[in-house]
Amino acid sequence: MKIWQKIFLPSVVFTMIGVFAISMWLVVRSHTLQLEAKKESVQSRSSEVVAALRQTVEDQKHGYFLSSSLIEETITELCSEMSSEYVEVSAFRIDQAMYSGENTCFTFSKEDGMLHFQTIIFLSGAVYQVIISENIQPLLAQFGEDIKTVQIYGTLVSMVISIALLILAIAITKPIKDMEKATERIAEGDYKYRIMYRGKDELSELAHHMNDMAFHIEADTAFMENISESRRMFIANMTHELKTPLTSILGFADVLRIKPDISDEERRNYADIIFAEANRLRMLSSRLMELVTINEVELQMVPVNVADLLAQTAKSYQPICEEAKVSLTLELEPAIIQADETLFATLVVNLIDNARKASETGKEIQVCCKKRHNHVLIQVKDQGSGIPKEQICHVTEAFYMVDKSRTRKAGGAGIGLALCKAIATAHQGGLFIESEYTKGTTITVSVPLSKEG
Repeated sequence: MKIWQKIFLPSVVFTMIGVFAISMWLVVRSHTLQLEAKKESVQSRSSEVVAALRQTVEDQKHGYFLSSSLIEETITELCSEMSSEYVEVSAFRIDQAMYSGENTCFTFSKEDGMLHFQTIIFLSGAVYQVIISENIQPLLAQFGEDIKTVQIYGTLVSMVISIALLILAIAITKPIKDMEKATERIAEGDYKYRIMYRGKDELSELAHHMNDMAFHIEADTAFMENISESRRMFIANMTHELKTPLTSILGFADVLRIKPDISDEERRNYADIIFAEANRLRMLSSRLMELVTINEVELQMVPVNVADLLAQTAKSYQPICEEAKVSLTLELEPAIIQADETLFATLVVNLIDNARKASETGKEIQVCCKKRHNHVLIQVKDQGSGIPKEQICHVTEAFYMVDKSRTRKAGGAGIGLALCKAIATAHQGGLFIESEYTKGTTITVSVPLSKEG
């Protein structure tokens, strides 16, 4: 049974019972009051008749004893005079032995619909019974008509109320139907579907929570799809990066193996190529190992002066920059952080090395360290080729390269920024990139300032 049916059917039944019960009670109560009014009227008429009989007999006596026949004749004439179309007055003498001691009583005759009121009076030593009969057939007929009217109008009112209840039940359960439709569509994979609702009742709150559920399912599904796609891309890129040096190593090793008349110079050239490619594989595997295990190895957190670390790294990197004819300037503000010194040094080296690879001859690399709002900001700014806006969100993915030929030529594999982001995250910090294509890139690393700083 549907919910609207569970609401509608009991409501209709109880409404009909209530309408008919109240209507019947009102009709019966009205009829009872009218009947009581009739009894009072008959009783009042009886009192008038008894008083009139006594007065008439007293007036005729004048101190003389009246015979029974004369009294009865007088009573008969008076009763005839006091009778009407709906009220019948009669009186007759009864045997005193039949007198039970009850002066008045009401009786009702179903055959003729007459209400009788009997009273006992004593006239000239005799017992007389006076009966006032009133026809209440119109009252009974009216009662029957009222019952029929109640049945007709009660049925009509019940039908109207039933239709109103049906519309109300359907309107109340419509949000539930919408929720059922929403759950079906969500189950089919349409996570963007939302339930339209108004108001602040329980069904509206339920619809709101279902929309939240669909939103989170959509977000989680998109997140899982992104993870799956990232893993697929990671594996594909890693396979590609490993394939290139391995192909070179295998190719030149095969030449050395099968070529009998190779010169010493050629052998050295081939050996140099194999050594360079093998060294590249070693560096690549080392970077991958750092990237994979960074969240699994317990960090050795010690106080580190970021300014000193940057100055030391820049000093050791100065010859490489001079060889590339790139200037390196520092703007350092002393700041202490809690960090794994070796791992954080790797982050700094990668940032400066990336800036050096992106910079052309005669350009400048700026390295800054400053404190802002309980955080230390490390900025490395270059004047290189920059990153297109649509690619900025991808450059921290492993093996992602904006310019593959330039990156490989410079000895990179697209892991540096991914490793930097992982190291910053491991230190409760973040990595942010601002870049303008062809004009340069600024990479900012934010980490919490130590209490000692």
